[in-house]
Amino acid sequence: MSALKSIRMISGLGLAAAIAMSGAAMGARSEAGQANIQHIMTHVVDPAADSLWSSVGMIETGKGTTYRSPHTAAEWAALRAQAARLIAATHALQARKVDVGGKTHGLLADADTPGTRTPDQIRSDIDRDPARFAAAAERLGAAGRPGIAAIRARGARRLALAGAAMDGACESCHAAYWYPRQRLALPSPDAFGRTARRP
Repeated sequence: MSALKSIRMISGLGLAAAIAMSGAAMGARSEAGQANIQHIMTHVVDPAADSLWSSVGMIETGKGTTYRSPHTAAEWAALRAQAARLIAATHALQARKVDVGGKTHGLLADADTPGTRTPDQIRSDIDRDPARFAAAAERLGAAGRPGIAAIRARGARRLALAGAAMDGACESCHAAYWYPRQRLALPSPDAFGRTARRP
């Protein structure tokens, strides 16, 4: 089955099928019967993106440089499935009034950062401009589609570039809706010059 057919199949089955593929629990549901944003991010987007990001790269040690990439047809096929799941999830994130989720952000890496936006604050931000949030989700999907093409071509470098674009889409959305908004107290240039450590 081609990657495009895989994407269409998963999109057609809807979000519930995408989450079922992840093997995650199906407990977090909104009243509308859709998985909430927290669940989508924790159990679909985050593991799928991590699989793509960790599949290619460069590792430098005292013994030299090692390049990591998929080698077998099975490894490439597994990545194609992860990319398709990620893209299907971005469509689900664009569903109207999808619930944000509970009072915590689950297992995601930055969940315990002081000042992280609450679900009520995130909901308010989304409701203020739903099209902006939908565009942020679509930006991730648009970044993931070149990843599908790279996987079909078995191009590790192209997949790494697509991964960088996906990371940028993730970070820009998190900065807008999730990360703390307090202003950082940066030192003046003179103070920085006096305290900065130099090798």
